[in-house]
Amino acid sequence: MLHYFLFIIAGIISGMLAGLMGIGGGSILVPTFMISLNIPDVYVNHVAIATSTCVILFTSIFSSISHFRHKAVKVKILVFMSIGVIVGSSVTGNFIFTKLSGEFVHIVFILFILLIAMQTIFKLNPNPQYDIEHKIPKFLFIGAGFVIAGISSVIGVGGGFLTVPLLLYLGIPIHNAIATSAGLGLPIALTSTIVYSQKAIPVANTLGLIYWPALLIICPLTSATAVLGAKIAHKIDTKKLKTIYAYFLLALCIVLTLRMIFSKIE
Repeated sequence: MLHYFLFIIAGIISGMLAGLMGIGGGSILVPTFMISLNIPDVYVNHVAIATSTCVILFTSIFSSISHFRHKAVKVKILVFMSIGVIVGSSVTGNFIFTKLSGEFVHIVFILFILLIAMQTIFKLNPNPQYDIEHKIPKFLFIGAGFVIAGISSVIGVGGGFLTVPLLLYLGIPIHNAIATSAGLGLPIALTSTIVYSQKAIPVANTLGLIYWPALLIICPLTSATAVLGAKIAHKIDTKKLKTIYAYFLLALCIVLTLRMIFSKIE
C-alpha cells in the first residue's frame, strides 16, 4: 500500500512542477519509482525511467495546452527544437539507453539532479545576451533539441531542466521559456515512450519497460495538477519555488545515494 501512496504524492507534485516550471517531473517520478517498485533490481532503474517518461507524455499534453491558451509558447523555436528532439530521442532510446547498466543509469541521474540543484542554488544561469528572434540560426535550435532529447531520454526527464536555462540564456522571458519548455516535453516523451514500450522484459504488469499500474494512478493526477500549475505560473514569481525545489533535489540525491550504497552492502 505504501507504494500507492508514494505514487499519489509524486503525481501531484510532479504535475504541479510540470505546469509551474516547464519541467516534466521526472526528477520526482524516477526516484519514486526506484524506491517503490517491487521488481528485480536489474530492471528497476530502466523501468523507473521509462515509466516516468510515459507519465511525462500525458502531463506535457495538458501543460502545453494550458500554456498555449496563455499565448506564451514561442512556436517557431518549439518547431525547430522538436525536429532535433524527435531524432535525438529515437537514437538515444534505441542505441544507448537500453545498452546501459541499471547502476550506471542510477549514478547518471543522481549527478544530473545534483548539477541542477547547484545551478539553481548558486544562480549559475548566465544573463541574456542575444536577440533570439533574429540572430540565432535555426539549425542551432535543431542541434539543441537533439542534445536535450538525448540526455532527457537517458535519465527519464522531460528536458525542461535543460531547455529553460538555455532559453533564458538566449534572452527569452521566464514565462515564455517555461511555456516553450513544456511544449518541448511532448515530442521528447512521445518518441521515447514508443521506443521503451517495445523493449520487452520478464516482469509482470509491464508494457515493454513501462510499468502500467503506475500510469493508471499517476497520470490523472499529473494531468490535473499540470493545468493548475500552468495557470499559477503566469501569476507568480517562481524564483522562491525554484530555490525550495533545488534543496528538495539535494535531499533526493542523498536518499538515492544511500539506497545505492545499502543495496551494495546487502
